Amino acid sequence: MTISAKNPVRFVVLMLAFAVLACIGTGTSETPEPEPVQEQEETEPAEPDPATQGESDSSAPSDQPVDTQPASPSTLTPEEIDQVTAASVQILATDAALNPQWTGSGTIINPTGEIITNCHVACGAPVLLILMTESADQAPEPRYRAEITHFDDPLDIAILQITADVDGNPISPTDLPFIEVGDSNSLRLGDPIRVFGYPGVGGSTITFTSGSVSGFESATVAGTEQRVVVKTDADIASGNSGGTAVNLEGQLVGIPTLVNPDIRDGVTIGGIGVLRPVNLVDSVRQTGAGQPS
Repeated sequence: MTISAKNPVRFVVLMLAFAVLACIGTGTSETPEPEPVQEQEETEPAEPDPATQGESDSSAPSDQPVDTQPASPSTLTPEEIDQVTAASVQILATDAALNPQWTGSGTIINPTGEIITNCHVACGAPVLLILMTESADQAPEPRYRAEITHFDDPLDIAILQITADVDGNPISPTDLPFIEVGDSNSLRLGDPIRVFGYPGVGGSTITFTSGSVSGFESATVAGTEQRVVVKTDADIASGNSGGTAVNLEGQLVGIPTLVNPDIRDGVTIGGIGVLRPVNLVDSVRQTGAGQPS
């Protein structure tokens, strides 16, 4: 093809066309396409497993109720033993000339000097001297005189009131050591029992024995069926009568009264202790006011 240079415009256009054709004809290496990038799939958060949800978060609040009741005590504390010791008294029955006749035990139940004991300890004595223990190592010392305010001979319970010092001078105490009265109806078979008192077999100092509730007896009292006996395997003996039987809260629940001995072929080989339930004291207050004749 002949290209005329007489028409410069046409010449330039043709030259550009040849240049383009030359590029197409010779070619260039193709630019490699980029490999596609694999997109990450969006995933939903996993649902919690109900079976393990409580285990995975130990700090999460629990719907279970929390037991806030204090655990029951397994024994008396040293402080409770000291308190019961101070409130457990020896009762010395004397004649008018203060000659000793017999002894028994009792329990102060309020700071004004009210005492619970057996009728067979207190009833019939012209003078009742109250001896108190300062130290478990030492014999109790005479401190007061007391008078009977209520009694019931069949139930064998008497309520005393301190009225004078040991010389007979009238007093009205307000700060004597005492222990609380518990609920003897709450006692169950096997419950622990702790007994304080002054049995002659134990010498002149206060004694402490332990055991459990072994049984019960009931009878009609003031027209109502009531528990009248608590049996125990705790050791009690003569001189313990009228004394102090407490639960593990240190509350008075029974009054040691006697021992039913097991006698075989004339030989005593054991026995069951008999306590008067302290709840009977309310009946004695209602029906047994006055001094025994």
